[in-house]
Amino acid sequence: MHSIEQWPVMSVAGAASWTEFDARWYRETYSRTIDKTLKTDAETLRYYLERGRTIGHSPNPFFDESWYLRTYPDVARAIKSGKFRSAFEHYTKNAQEARQPHWFFDAKFYRAEYRNLTSEGLQSAGFINHYDHFLRRGDEEGRSPSPFFSPGFYLSELDIYETKKAATEGALRHFLRRFRISLPEMQVSPYFDPVWYLRRYPAVAGEVSRGIWRSALDHFLSNSTPQAFDPLPVFSEAYYAQHNLDIAGSINSGKLRSGYEHFIQFGIAEMRRFHPQIDLRRYLHNHPSVLVDLEQNRAPNVFVHFLTMGTIHDLTARSSNGRSSLPAEDEAKLLFRLQAANASLLYSHQSIDFSYSGKPILSVIIVLHNQFSLTLATLSSLRSNYPGALQVIVVDSGSADHTAHIDRFIQGARIIRFKTNVNFVLACNAALTEVEADAVLYLNNDVLLAPGAIEQALRRIHSAPDIGAVGGKVVRTHGLLQEAGNIIWRDGYTTGYQREASPLAPEANFARDVDFCSGVFLMVHTELARKLGGFDVDYAPAYFEETDFCVRARQAGFRVVYDPAIGVQHLEYGSSASSEAARAQMARSHAVFVRKHGAWLLGQPAKELHSSVSARSPRRSLRILFIEDNIPVRFAGSGFVRSNDIVGLMAEMGFDVTVFPINRPDFEIVAMYADFPDTVEVMHNQAAGNLNEFLAARSDYYDILWVGRTHNLEHLKSALSKLRSARQVRVILDTESISAIRHQQRATLADDGLPFDLKTALQAEFKNAGLCDAILAVSEREAQTLRGIGLGAVSVLGHMREVQLTRREFDERHGLLFVGAMHGENSPNYDSLCWFVDHVLDLVEQQIGSDAHLTIIGHTAGDASLARFKDDARITLLGSVADIEPHFDQHRIFVAPTRIAAGLPYKIHEAASLGLPVVASTLLMKQTGWRNGKELLAADTTDPAMFARQIIELYRSKSLWQRLRQGAANRISSEHHRARYRETLRAVLVPAD
Repeated sequence: MHSIEQWPVMSVAGAASWTEFDARWYRETYSRTIDKTLKTDAETLRYYLERGRTIGHSPNPFFDESWYLRTYPDVARAIKSGKFRSAFEHYTKNAQEARQPHWFFDAKFYRAEYRNLTSEGLQSAGFINHYDHFLRRGDEEGRSPSPFFSPGFYLSELDIYETKKAATEGALRHFLRRFRISLPEMQVSPYFDPVWYLRRYPAVAGEVSRGIWRSALDHFLSNSTPQAFDPLPVFSEAYYAQHNLDIAGSINSGKLRSGYEHFIQFGIAEMRRFHPQIDLRRYLHNHPSVLVDLEQNRAPNVFVHFLTMGTIHDLTARSSNGRSSLPAEDEAKLLFRLQAANASLLYSHQSIDFSYSGKPILSVIIVLHNQFSLTLATLSSLRSNYPGALQVIVVDSGSADHTAHIDRFIQGARIIRFKTNVNFVLACNAALTEVEADAVLYLNNDVLLAPGAIEQALRRIHSAPDIGAVGGKVVRTHGLLQEAGNIIWRDGYTTGYQREASPLAPEANFARDVDFCSGVFLMVHTELARKLGGFDVDYAPAYFEETDFCVRARQAGFRVVYDPAIGVQHLEYGSSASSEAARAQMARSHAVFVRKHGAWLLGQPAKELHSSVSARSPRRSLRILFIEDNIPVRFAGSGFVRSNDIVGLMAEMGFDVTVFPINRPDFEIVAMYADFPDTVEVMHNQAAGNLNEFLAARSDYYDILWVGRTHNLEHLKSALSKLRSARQVRVILDTESISAIRHQQRATLADDGLPFDLKTALQAEFKNAGLCDAILAVSEREAQTLRGIGLGAVSVLGHMREVQLTRREFDERHGLLFVGAMHGENSPNYDSLCWFVDHVLDLVEQQIGSDAHLTIIGHTAGDASLARFKDDARITLLGSVADIEPHFDQHRIFVAPTRIAAGLPYKIHEAASLGLPVVASTLLMKQTGWRNGKELLAADTTDPAMFARQIIELYRSKSLWQRLRQGAANRISSEHHRARYRETLRAVLVPAD
């Protein structure tokens, strides 16, 4: 690579990827046209300067000469007149203009998408323009350069190996490299389908194969007649122009290339029509889950949602003028039946085998009355869902279709036949007498099971001796919930909790006790089922039998548990003659239920007086709303590990916990749920702007508001008085750390001569502390500070760690380890890391050589970038890692050079609990209360040489290493063990008085 500054005929201020000549890339790209004798980079550069640029060659993969000339005819004219020698020279000398250097980068889009990247800010940070920022930092950070290249979409299309490579080098660089090795073109954005495009326009495919265009996307973005080509099968350029006449002027004047460009910039937000059979307004109106997904940033807009998620879940967007006028759910039901019918052909030559030996793990009762194809689909789903020993008991209740011959299509099942339709209740009771397993599953014959449903249900029902019955998340065929557990109201009527909501709704995604789970999927202990006599025959032929059963189970002292990890797709009313007939039978069974359980129903909530939230689960214990800056996932660091531990212990103690983030989370949902017990309600779709409304809607629900971090009290001021007037609610402030202390440290480091008044800062920080009933500090040292400003009794709740010493010995370990989340370039971890690398690492390397290798682990977010360390051979950047323990087992020393900190350093406790000795700043030593030379080594960060000497001494001394390792482990064991922490937390939540 040669900097353009070295070129004899060109120059540019700064150095960016697009300003360099890539000789190797040039030789590979233009191998058909250049002199084959070119070998060295210097020869190649000379050829480009003398010949290549005059025939339209590009100097590197990040500037497209042909594209630039086609897109900007004025540049072509300027070259012809001799003002410039190439398009590349024009761009380098006019880099601040709003011109696009390549078809994959849209400067206008990049500025609009990342508004914090102002031109002034970029220039002050050393970037030439937005394109320079993207190539040097944005690509690595996963930013999108245009609507037509989505890094996340691209990575999802790669295999695991290539995904890792792309994530390391940058998605766009990885994508461009595919051209060098002639790999097939992939779809890289929802907005353009290259495979369909080349099939639709075979002439273009021929031109791509001959090298006239780099790719289908290159043609689409570069061709001279853009209105003649559609990007996707669902977008019609002609239809859009015909129905949006107001855009013609902008296209004719050259402000817009095509109708599709207008649609992406404006038309999506305005819900404009783009296809005769697709209507985005109808799509959004018919499917409330779409709005939930958009609010939770699962798709950038409704059009992308339709392209990526809607089609997957068969969410129709057809207009009323389309070929179908059926409501969306009717269409989904029809498709469900068609798919079942089509799948039934698979079993004409192969049977579904339920054979087993010994005692089965689970018995499954399925009652049939016709619906042959649906039954086969359900049985197939059951078999593929769980490979273990299942006793399947099929009851044919007088079927008149091919169900009478179902034994030809299944093996190993027990088939009970009745000549007439004996109804669901009696059929189930007959099957119960045949059950051999300890647990029995009542399963409808019109369902499909989500992966792992059976295994999870078995795990749940055997997880506690008082669990009598288990049910799951039931999703209707059109993708919305039928139920997430069920509520029984005082009048005997029932409600499927979260019916019509998205299956991703937080309220539907935590395990809890419920009034009952429906017989669509109901697993019970066989002994309990027989003790209760199965289903009550008074409910025959069907409905309310499972409601009655669950009530009787609860009266017998057993719990009924809803588990969202048990997924069931259900064709609602699929086995009924009609939905009207089903509703008529429900009314009759409801009357029976009220007559039998009238006294018990008096203890149930009245629907007109209670919200479904307060009624969704029988009260078992305290209900806690846990408010934090963000969803406290463990990999985020910065006090969130401690918050996560607290939430986990609350759930473990049986409390009902809801986690509410002040800032809308940007983590993947699956990553959030993986970090919490499954009984915790995680409000991943909420933020501070919704807090007052949220509290008003749940004014009768919570007993305790746990407020993490003092500044979040500000969000509660207006709502708290109303909440407390409605019921008694305790407010607990968990300070986590005192921000004023950090501000004082920053002021000291700044050394700008400005005075800092700690007392005034403390009073400002805790001005809302009077709203609280209890206050927690993370250390006794900070508790004393709070008492000093008159806050009275302050309790201490520090960190929880169990000693689990890693196994490797001193001589088997090498290198230094730094762990810390980077939430911005002004964060304490970023500051400490820069200080250590800039002032200490060289001194250590001079003494221990290559062993002074530093591994950096931690979540990076916000405006933080570790790019400055990327090319340092002494440093390995790992980012977030799924399992951190092996890294504590491999390294010899943990470094914690923190210069700005409040609270209690979790990183030191974590390292010590895993047996990795620590060299820390004296600031952190004081916060822990540990002793220099006893539990750690410490040095002041004003003395880099001393910090380096402490590392060198510890790195060389096996006896010192072992002494510190054991001393720190002893402190962790005595001060931070789980049992003690749990007792302290319980005393805070349930005070003795």
